[in-house]
Amino acid sequence: MRTKKMFQLMLVVLMLVSVAVFARGPKQDGPPEGMMNDGPHLMRGRMPGLRIQFLGIVLNDPSVQEELKLSKTTVTKIQDLITENKKFNVQKRADKEILQIDLQKEADQDTINVTKVKELATKIGALDSEIFIRNTTDNAKGLNFLNPDQKNKLKKIVADNHKKLKKRFKKNWKKKRK
Repeated sequence: MRTKKMFQLMLVVLMLVSVAVFARGPKQDGPPEGMMNDGPHLMRGRMPGLRIQFLGIVLNDPSVQEELKLSKTTVTKIQDLITENKKFNVQKRADKEILQIDLQKEADQDTINVTKVKELATKIGALDSEIFIRNTTDNAKGLNFLNPDQKNKLKKIVADNHKKLKKRFKKNWKKKRK
């Protein structure tokens, strides 16, 4: 009986891992993901180019707005897009967490309903995909507000900020390890 439950639990874990890997899509070229490369504040997964979170830099720093020569209308459009993206992500992550709670409850049963587990795991994977697609779409929309020169300047600003964050993280990491 105990062996059967362990087998069912292992099957559930395998299905969840498979769904998560499938939802992320193929691995992109470049350095591995994680805090050392992307920082803890960035979106999960690898996306080429600038991410929508970087557009937040534009909104938080007037000197960047001035350097990019952005109009108030453009800043407002980007701000509205980021706000809607945040609302969407909060809602979908809450839906995902509820499904994960249901999945955990199902996995804790004496007899695991594999059909129900598959259904929940599929829904969780679908939410991950929906979030990724929306973030990618909003990223493209946000960058379309900028002209090519502004995009290049923003990439340079982001790269500089990324280097500073990486140095700070490494410095703090070394302090903690001592």
